Amino acid sequence: APGDIARVYVALATLPARPDASLLDALASAAIDTSPSFPPEHLSSTLWAYAILGAAPPPLLLAALCDRAAACADSFLPHELADSLWALAVLECPPPPFLLLRFISRALHSIHDFQEDDVANFAWALGACGHAPPRVLHARLQARALALAPTMSPGNIASLLWAHASLNLAPSRALAVALQARICSTAAALSPSDLASLLWSCAMLRLRPTPETVTALADKAATDLVLLSPGRVADVAWALAALSLPPPPKLARALVARMTAVAPA
Repeated sequence: APGDIARVYVALATLPARPDASLLDALASAAIDTSPSFPPEHLSSTLWAYAILGAAPPPLLLAALCDRAAACADSFLPHELADSLWALAVLECPPPPFLLLRFISRALHSIHDFQEDDVANFAWALGACGHAPPRVLHARLQARALALAPTMSPGNIASLLWAHASLNLAPSRALAVALQARICSTAAALSPSDLASLLWSCAMLRLRPTPETVTALADKAATDLVLLSPGRVADVAWALAALSLPPPPKLARALVARMTAVAPA
C-alpha cells in the first residue's frame, strides 16, 4: 500500500547507514506500481526521504510521482507542498513546468495557512530551482512572511533572504525591517552556515543592516568563523566589504586568524 511504502522510505532515510541499492530498487518498483493512488502525504514524504538520502529517484519513479502530484495538487496541505518542492530542489530535479504551475496555483489558494517553515522552504526551493514566483504569489508570500516575522526562526530568515537574493527580488521595506528586528533578538541561534548565507544575501540585495543588526551578527560571526569553510569565510568577508561595513575589532581579528589558518601553505 502507498502508506506502507512511504513509511519504509522515511524509515530508511532516518537510519544512520545508507540502505542497500537493491532494496531501494525494489521499493522504487513497488512505488511506481502504486503511484496512481499516492495521496499528497505519501508523495511528499517519499520525495523528502530521497532528498535526505541524497539520491534522486529513478527517472520512471520521479516521473510517476510528478504526474501524481500534479493530479492531486489541489489536495496538498501547505507543508506537503513546501516539502515536496524543497525535496525536488535539494535533489536538483526541478519540477516539470506542468507540476510547477499546479504547485503555484495551490500555493496561491492556501498561502494564508502557510506556517514559517512552509514560507521559507517554498521560497528557498523556488530560488534553488531558479523559478521566480509570479508577481501575485511573490506579494502574498511576502505578506505572509511579514505576518510571521515576529516569531520566525533565524534559519528560516536566512532561507527566505537567500531566496530573494538568488532570484534578485528585493523584499518589501516592511518585510526587511521586520526580519532585521527579528535577527537582532535571535542572532545567537544562527548556525554558522546560515550566518554566512544571511550576510551574503544582504550584500546581494544591497540590504544594509541596522547598527543593532550589525552588532548582533558581528558578535556571532566572531565566535563561529572557526567553524566555517574557506568559501564561507570568503562570503562573510566579501559581504562586509560589499556593504561597506568595517568589521568590529573582535570580528576583524577572527577574520584574520581564520583566513590565515585556511590559506594554502
